[in-house]
Amino acid sequence: MRALPRLARWPMLLAGVAGSWLVVLWRAGDVTTADGAAWLIRAVVALSAVTVVFAFDDPSVDMTRALAGGRGALMRIRFGIAGVAALMALAPAG
Repeated sequence: MRALPRLARWPMLLAGVAGSWLVVLWRAGDVTTADGAAWLIRAVVALSAVTVVFAFDDPSVDMTRALAGGRGALMRIRFGIAGVAALMALAPAG
């Protein structure tokens, strides 16, 4: 568990969350129709989907494959990280 913070791609997760916030701040004033709002939400969802993929990128999979209980715990933590990243990325579009 001590090595877990080093196993995630934090810069990519933070860049994706910041990017989705920037897209909303950049285009929110231009949205005047429901169609425009739908496209803005689609753009933010697409960006957050790409961002969440980096939560599951595991550079240590070869070393931790032999750990029976460790892999399950790591995946649960990664799902938690992915959920938080998705919520943070989609928050401005909601």
